[in-house]
Amino acid sequence: MYYESSLHARTIQLPVFSTFEVIAAFLHRAGFYAIVVVVYRPGSCNATQSFFDDFCDLLQRLSTLSAPLMIAGDFNIHVDDATDIHASKLSDILSCHSLHQHVYSPTHVHRHTLDLVITRDDQSVAVLPVDPPLLSDHAFVVADCSCPLPPSTTSTACRQVRNWRGLDAFDADLQQSNLFQAPPLDPETAFRCYDQTLHHILHQHAPLVTKRVSLRQSVAWYDSECHAMKRASISSAAIGLQSECLAHAVSYKGNCSKPNFYPTGCQLTTNVSVIHMHCGRPSTTCYNRRRSLPPTSSVPKTSPSSS
Repeated sequence: MYYESSLHARTIQLPVFSTFEVIAAFLHRAGFYAIVVVVYRPGSCNATQSFFDDFCDLLQRLSTLSAPLMIAGDFNIHVDDATDIHASKLSDILSCHSLHQHVYSPTHVHRHTLDLVITRDDQSVAVLPVDPPLLSDHAFVVADCSCPLPPSTTSTACRQVRNWRGLDAFDADLQQSNLFQAPPLDPETAFRCYDQTLHHILHQHAPLVTKRVSLRQSVAWYDSECHAMKRASISSAAIGLQSECLAHAVSYKGNCSKPNFYPTGCQLTTNVSVIHMHCGRPSTTCYNRRRSLPPTSSVPKTSPSSS
């Protein structure tokens, strides 16, 4: 893969497929960002079911990424031949993943279309006229694809930031308040004093600040169910990592090891690294804490009163 020096590239890690070669990178610069994938399937052997299975696996992995997608390369499949069963199967796979193939001119000396440019259905692509092959038996395919940055939407959220000066300072202010120094005897007045005192002290130690939050467009599979699971996982992680209670820690360990932690449609491998990556907690602290926990079967059962 060659790219202009003005572009910044970051390699996307993919498994090694036995039926084709592939390299993927995230390319970006001012006003442009896209995921570019280059595929080469050797033409010395026919396309088998293993190839289509591997290619489906690749597309499923790429579907979890929200950037514009460009797949280019030599597939060595006669997509111009309507009677070719391999071409029909490839077309069905692309259609199932909402992808579109843009090259229709012959790209090989034998007048077949082997070199393809594939993008998502909602991307605008213009393929320039394909010249006959000169230096190679394959033609040079040039495509113009617009991949602008997505418009970002902003929302204003009011969040309470707890910049604690310390529990000692909070306790000292609470001890000096009227709630402790001269508590009201009337129940209604006492409740009102309680609310006002805690609100005033909390405002001093954790003032409310207004932050502007930028929201990015999510990928299609990240729905409300995934968002709810992510929030539940973050909450479970916070309790499991900060609490000294063994039951909370074991509960966190059990939640992370569930095989259905994410819906099947997400096409994610539910291992520890992926779970922490999508939960926004890739730190090794979480992983080391989970490793230090005893297996669930060896944890003695305790009653709620004993925990």
